[in-house]
Amino acid sequence: MRKIYSLICVAFCLFLAVPQSKASSICDSTPGQLVANCGFETGDFTSWTLAGNDVPGQAGNLYGVEGTDPFDGIAPHSGNNQAYFADLISNATTLSQSISTTAGGEYAVSFYLAQDTDPSTEYSNEFLASFGGDSLVSMSAMPIEGYTEYSFIVDATSSSSVLSLTFGNDLGEFLVDDVSVTAVPEPPAWTLMLVGLMGAAFLWKRNEISRICNVRI
Repeated sequence: MRKIYSLICVAFCLFLAVPQSKASSICDSTPGQLVANCGFETGDFTSWTLAGNDVPGQAGNLYGVEGTDPFDGIAPHSGNNQAYFADLISNATTLSQSISTTAGGEYAVSFYLAQDTDPSTEYSNEFLASFGGDSLVSMSAMPIEGYTEYSFIVDATSSSSVLSLTFGNDLGEFLVDDVSVTAVPEPPAWTLMLVGLMGAAFLWKRNEISRICNVRI
């Protein structure tokens, strides 16, 4: 019995000695993910493009990548990191990434957004999102909001579509995490054929009932 306890103890110690895997964002495990560094797990804006009056002068101050925010206590939606933006509306920062797409294809676009300060009559906030040049959402004077998912189905018009997120906040800050773009799969050919056959069968049945009952349906 003592030997068994010793073996259990050794096994437990070996388990503790194994390096724990680094947490990853939910978006990283999404099948068909097209956004690079979708959860900012690199600890920076690798694969993203930043634009705005304060870029890059205010990096590490009014925008950046962090773990749990030290001011409002908001933790990343998933993984270890999130991005934050606190530039004024007049100096709004735009985060963008060019996504490889197929013209005419459907794409699911989503992200998680948080906002930590109530607006006032004097100070406000603004958030804009677009994909391929088409507006997805435009919001202003957003109240305090924990991480909330925003999702859209959009059509691509070219082989490259820019996903753009613009943040302006006069008092507080926006936080964003788990940005995702995936292609919406087309229905299999057999599904379309089945729907067609069902429609044809329905029309045939209706015509048969009309003929037998000598009534028009």
